[in-house]
Amino acid sequence: MRLVRRAAEHPVSVLMVYAAIMSFGLVSFAQLNRELLPSLPVPAARVVTEYQGIPASEIETLVTIPVENALSSVKAVREISSVSKDELSAVHLLFDWGVDRQQAAVEIREKIDALYPFLPHGADKPLVFATDDISDQPVLTLAVVPASGRRIRDISNLVRGELATRLQQISGVASLRIVGLEEAEIRVDADGQKLAAAGVPLQVVAHIVASSIYDAPLGTVIEGEREYLVKATTGVDTVEEIRQIPIAAAGDGSVVPVAEFAHVYWDVRERTSFFHFNGREAVGIFVSKTPASGSLNTVRNVRNSLKTLGPMFANDLEVQIVKDPTGEIESGIRNLLIAMALGCLSVFLVLLLLFGRAAVALIVSASIPAAMMMVFLFMKFAEISLNIISLSGIVIVIA
Repeated sequence: MRLVRRAAEHPVSVLMVYAAIMSFGLVSFAQLNRELLPSLPVPAARVVTEYQGIPASEIETLVTIPVENALSSVKAVREISSVSKDELSAVHLLFDWGVDRQQAAVEIREKIDALYPFLPHGADKPLVFATDDISDQPVLTLAVVPASGRRIRDISNLVRGELATRLQQISGVASLRIVGLEEAEIRVDADGQKLAAAGVPLQVVAHIVASSIYDAPLGTVIEGEREYLVKATTGVDTVEEIRQIPIAAAGDGSVVPVAEFAHVYWDVRERTSFFHFNGREAVGIFVSKTPASGSLNTVRNVRNSLKTLGPMFANDLEVQIVKDPTGEIESGIRNLLIAMALGCLSVFLVLLLLFGRAAVALIVSASIPAAMMMVFLFMKFAEISLNIISLSGIVIVIA
């Protein structure tokens, strides 16, 4: 009651302080990152190894098991799990809480460097990816549907190239994962009977074709203020050029082109992923955000950009939003505002019945939104996101 009397004696000062608290609190509330779940760091790492042309059974024996054995001695490893697929090995490591992630990553790379010389020839060097947040999930799922008369293979290059590049440039977007594409490739189908008649082993044809198609960067050359990229290439990159690659026949030593022994043509690589939307085959794009941007802000930026990108690609494809978890965040915020309003109203009515004085009831009930604004101000300075867990706690306190 003493505070109420002092507030009544200095109404202008109290109103100024109250207005300042509410203003700063509202600004902080507007600037808070909105997330579905709070950030929960879980130290983990993933080691991925590619080995082209090798089936899953051999990948497990030749790559996955040796990598697991090498990483089992890494300090503070709590759990090791792995997945072996055709041409790919993925080993996931989970560490104890509080472990130094950078030190663990250094130790993993040391183990990989020591193991790599003993892996089978042709296997790529294992790549180490550090992950430390279980909430690092895609914030948006998009479906890219071919326009009428188009197929997945017709839009794959457009999606992988121009559309993915434009989405990657949107503020808040960290990475994209694309599934359901059709990869074009050049096939060389050798005729066994013709090879046998010419006395040319299939391995020789495969080696000559592979060595004749080469394109790799060698580095850069600096001349004055200009920097030039140096590449080593054979210049063979079309179907017709591959058909003309020379091969020496074993019988008479004559040189004939590959086209004499094999059929060279464009085809589609065997697909490893599929995506369907409303019963139609489509391409799926999973959008992940940067750590500094909130889910709500990132989704809003993507939505605004799609309004521009849609008409640009209308003749070839249509982009639809499949899954948007930010609806739960917006619903939680609405519930918070409703609970705050009902809490203030109930406090005002109870105090009015108890004391019979509207001034007392108004001053006390007005302290609830002020306290809420102080919470938002603290969350802003502490860089705490506004998520379902924090919203639930606030709603429970107010209610």
